Amino acid sequence: MRLVIQEFRHISIQFSLIALLSMVYFLLVRLVT
Repeated sequence: MRLVIQEFRHISIQFSLIALLSMVYFLLVRLVT
């Protein structure tokens, strides 16, 4: 069970990083255009 929680936390961290990057990219595109 501990391993599953660790894996889930790793996936959630990766997902949040990707979401943050896409949001920053979207903001940059809106500012440039």
